[in-house]
Amino acid sequence: MSCLSVDNAMMVTIKMEVLFLLHVEKDVLRKTEPAGKWLSCVALLCQTFSRMRMSDDRPFELLVRPVFEVLILCLSADASENELACATTQVGFLYIIIVTECN
Repeated sequence: MSCLSVDNAMMVTIKMEVLFLLHVEKDVLRKTEPAGKWLSCVALLCQTFSRMRMSDDRPFELLVRPVFEVLILCLSADASENELACATTQVGFLYIIIVTECN
């Protein structure tokens, strides 16, 4: 997946609608769907955040809270090994952005 520019409004609108629905339904997805579907949603959200940029090349900040909320769920005390592995992988991708943007 290459970097996405937020200037492409139609694609961004569609993607944001999907991400919003996934985020709203995160608790239901986690409890009722197969683990693969839930973890795919986590990965999609994190990867979108890691690659989507505003026109000034800053991360798409509207995704910060949803990203951290799903990562916290994946790192909670009742998380499965697959959730922990997924969160670890996604944090690895996000680490560079977090360090770069916080300095």
